[in-house]
Amino acid sequence: MTSHIFIIDDDPILRLLTRIMIQGINDKVICHECKNGKVGMEALEPMLSSSYPLIVLLDINMPVLNGWEFLDQLEKKEMNKLKNLKLYIITSSIDENDKLKAGQYPVVEKFYSKPLSIQDMKEILN
Repeated sequence: MTSHIFIIDDDPILRLLTRIMIQGINDKVICHECKNGKVGMEALEPMLSSSYPLIVLLDINMPVLNGWEFLDQLEKKEMNKLKNLKLYIITSSIDENDKLKAGQYPVVEKFYSKPLSIQDMKEILN
């Protein structure tokens, strides 16, 4: 079954490099590049009724709808309870408070610092 990965980050270069890394590991994965949380939410919502594995790589600091607001919307819409959804925070933040805050959201699988290594990506894809 094909996985769908949502790369939600305002940095277009990071989105591109992440997609290239993902497709180098598994070329069957479908990548959705989203420039902020609002675009990410709009891309993710139509997929919710599917049984495809859904992986979200979420940045925290973005314009329009940041990572925390995205997580709040997931909870509000009860999308965080989907069994086929896995969400990872991918951020340049080194603030320990961000790690603690991420841990308050049950949907967050793990907190990663940018840039992701190939090993990090393999871990996420497995």
